[in-house]
Amino acid sequence: MARSLFLRGLAIVYLIAFISLLLQVNGLIGSNGILPVSDYLDTIDSEYGNTGYALFPTLAWFDSSDTFLHVMIWAGIALAIALLAGILPLPAAIGLYVLYLSLDTAVQVIPGTARRA
Repeated sequence: MARSLFLRGLAIVYLIAFISLLLQVNGLIGSNGILPVSDYLDTIDSEYGNTGYALFPTLAWFDSSDTFLHVMIWAGIALAIALLAGILPLPAAIGLYVLYLSLDTAVQVIPGTARRA
């Protein structure tokens, strides 16, 4: 019972996070956003080389287009709904973690501000 309640709560938190980002992604990290993810990844690649892939884990290394960012968000929404419904909870939770980590890594810190955990 407690496990099921925890997983449903986790699913709701992920669902809110992904829906919230869906509404903001173009303006934040999209190709015409405040801090485009493609520019960010180019900078990481030039400064860190191949170690940048391990230091900044994100699926956006494969594709940082607006379409792919939306695909990751919609996949997160679908997995959150699957977890909420109790469908394949372990794969759904792993997928949610990977997608959230990917999107969190792609959102960079604005210079002069601190990122708090």
